[in-house]
Amino acid sequence: SALWCTNLDLIFSYLANGAGLATRHISTGLSEGDFSTGNHCFSEVYLPELKQWAYVDLTAATIFIKLKNKFLNVVEVAQLNRMGLDKSDLHAIACINGEIDTVPFTGSISALAEYYFYPGVSFTFYFSEYLRKKDSPDILTRGIKFFNTKPYYAIFSEGGCQTFNFVLFVRVASGYLLASVSLLLIIISIVYFLKSNNRRC
Repeated sequence: SALWCTNLDLIFSYLANGAGLATRHISTGLSEGDFSTGNHCFSEVYLPELKQWAYVDLTAATIFIKLKNKFLNVVEVAQLNRMGLDKSDLHAIACINGEIDTVPFTGSISALAEYYFYPGVSFTFYFSEYLRKKDSPDILTRGIKFFNTKPYYAIFSEGGCQTFNFVLFVRVASGYLLASVSLLLIIISIVYFLKSNNRRC
């Protein structure tokens, strides 16, 4: 496919939202020490008739994953993968050769989940305003997002939660620092301009 996982995820979210279904944009990744070695994006869609979220990964051609008659969300899929349970009861509703069918959750269908949903994995759930502000055509909205002290996402990890969000702190602090420096330069420029005019008079 010429599309990356993020492209497929955003296209799915756009179409699902247009049909009146709520979605979540989720990402996870691999790392060695402090270095990222890759990441993966996928979705959850809210099924109002069942009152639950369901995992969707179009990169793996997976529309839903079911354990018997229950649709699974991202965390449930990760927990089952971590526990190494027998997957004979797991099935995916997937798109195979252009046809939607129910197939065993094995092989290429389960490969991405098995690769990225390792023990201790963390998932980043982006809030609805994230995409709106991230890709807003309005320059003012993009500028204001640097001063938003509320995070655009929540992180889930079975390996423990982070009480201090260093990335958010750096983003907010750098935003305010940039604004302060810009304002100071504007004030200096105005003062210099006024003094230059006074000298001419």
